Amino acid sequence: EDILLSLNALEQISARNCLLGEITELHGEGRTVWVKLKVAEDLWIVRVTQAAVNDLALVAGKKVWLTIKASTIHITDFD
Repeated sequence: EDILLSLNALEQISARNCLLGEITELHGEGRTVWVKLKVAEDLWIVRVTQAAVNDLALVAGKKVWLTIKASTIHITDFD
């Protein structure tokens, strides 16, 4: 997927969608971790590696930046 998580806002990149969010949950599946984030009133789920979780020290409550390529967004209504 083309959603990146970073501890700081990225600059001078082609992706124009940078949002600040807060991690609410992390769920691991082997080397893959699903990170749930709250951005404003929206819920985002991002897949990263366990190595990324370790390197960035990702935990619930931590604020991170999402950098998104617009072509990768899929809107889902869970209601």
